[in-house]
Amino acid sequence: MLRYLYADQLAAHPLLARTMFRDRARQFSERLGWEVRVDEGGLERDQYDLLNPLYVIWETPEGQHGGSMRFLPTTGETMVNDHFLHLTDGVSIRSPRIWECTRFCLATGAGTSVAAALMAGGGEILRGLGLTHFVGVFDSRMT
Repeated sequence: MLRYLYADQLAAHPLLARTMFRDRARQFSERLGWEVRVDEGGLERDQYDLLNPLYVIWETPEGQHGGSMRFLPTTGETMVNDHFLHLTDGVSIRSPRIWECTRFCLATGAGTSVAAALMAGGGEILRGLGLTHFVGVFDSRMT
């Protein structure tokens, strides 16, 4: 099932949160070889997780993470503006109607239906919050 949770709501779902950050470590650090911070518990988090982002999370029947994406409004700090301005010729993307989508992550063994459900969840966020666009930078290996 899809869950829409802000970071400050994750404490009420400790297994779901722990397995999400664990799967992010596996995907981004181990599989893709990105230089990301993984803590001693094997969890990947960054400074954007501290900004109370909205997560769309596929929860398995066992209550664990099956896949997720992270969303932040571009009116605050975002990865695209803080790290990827070279991709926009130095132009910052800032609008209350444009949100950033990052950390698209699938658990090991998650099927294509999970990816599709996450995309549909993103569409629900777009519509529900009255947004016009998402912006994100994805590794080509993610496709």
